[in-house]
Amino acid sequence: IAHAEESEDWILQEDPISAGNRAEPMQDSVATANTIDNGEIDSLLRGSIEQLESITPNLVIDSISGAPQGAAIAIRGIGSGDTEKSFDPAVGVFVDGVFMGNSSSRLQDVFDFERVTVLRGPQGALQGRNTTGGAIHIERTRPTGTAGVKIRLQAASYDRQQLNGVFNAPLIKEKLAGKFTVNNIKNGGNYLDNCKLGLDLTYDCQTRDENDRDYLSLTGSLLWTPTTNLSLYYIYENEVDDSNTRGLMNLSAPTDLLCSNSADNANEFCRSTLGIAVPQTLRIDIVDQNFSNESTLDGDYHTLKFDWDSGKHRLTSTAAVRSQDEVLNQDLDATSSDFFS
Repeated sequence: IAHAEESEDWILQEDPISAGNRAEPMQDSVATANTIDNGEIDSLLRGSIEQLESITPNLVIDSISGAPQGAAIAIRGIGSGDTEKSFDPAVGVFVDGVFMGNSSSRLQDVFDFERVTVLRGPQGALQGRNTTGGAIHIERTRPTGTAGVKIRLQAASYDRQQLNGVFNAPLIKEKLAGKFTVNNIKNGGNYLDNCKLGLDLTYDCQTRDENDRDYLSLTGSLLWTPTTNLSLYYIYENEVDDSNTRGLMNLSAPTDLLCSNSADNANEFCRSTLGIAVPQTLRIDIVDQNFSNESTLDGDYHTLKFDWDSGKHRLTSTAAVRSQDEVLNQDLDATSSDFFS
């Protein structure tokens, strides 16, 4: 009688998650979750968290132009794309345990991530009221306590450039470790032109980049471990985004209600006569707007995490302060006339 040899490859792995604000095996958690760890992140994700759609069931993430680094996120069809500060998101985004309370800065670049956990909702009992659809937890790598440098350079078409850097250093041997990161994105908006279409179907173009990116994030962190069961972790991040908001295209046709009731705007706002699938400029790589969509975001974020394990009990505390200054201009009518901005 032959006996099959057991293989460890078939043993169900116990990936830890923090769905209940404590680390526990995924098989024991009451939450429905997907966890993407560091190895999968490095091999599968290269841009923003928008790419999580392709590897996470029931998740939809779309960038929105009404907020710097803004994202509209839905899980199982429940979400919100509103950019007003007075509206709560339906899907919570947490970075290092800190809730991000509005649409700005939610479209995180996948950089220096240790783990991403997507919890399908509702998660209000454990995560708070702003998690009707679910929650996304992003954990960044902690200081290693070992001297090391990791640099990644990216270049793409339309003059896009990106620099990522992680610098680890031991400050006090086995007691205090430090880490510094930089994430810089430049350009990349040259694929979209701003031109006015004349009656003779020729274009009068302006020399400005509509979807230009100018983003810089600097982060410094300290990890103090005076004993093996006690740690204090401090993170500071400065985020500056001077990117332009996305250029918009006018799909309005003369038969639209607004156009049929407004003769003054018929020539400017209601130019698309070839059907709603064709923009006013007749080309999807050309917009016709009367001013550049300049926006600025300057954010300062402080996070302090305390963790103490007594053996029988564990005490964890997270305190944070997030301050953001924003100015955003949008030409919402997407035409060369100043109709709605």
